[in-house]
Amino acid sequence: VILATKVCGYSERSSYIRENAKVLRVDAANIKESVEKSLKRLGTDYIDLLQIH
Repeated sequence: VILATKVCGYSERSSYIRENAKVLRVDAANIKESVEKSLKRLGTDYIDLLQIH
């Protein structure tokens, strides 16, 4: 089993998907926060694959 999760950043094409799409960012602080939240939601302390899109 490979445990994967994702973090996404802003794209002009994604602005219709999320109301706050323009504030999404892919920087170190955001990636760390996103990973920590994913770990909590998944109930684990590790992931095998982080996808950035």
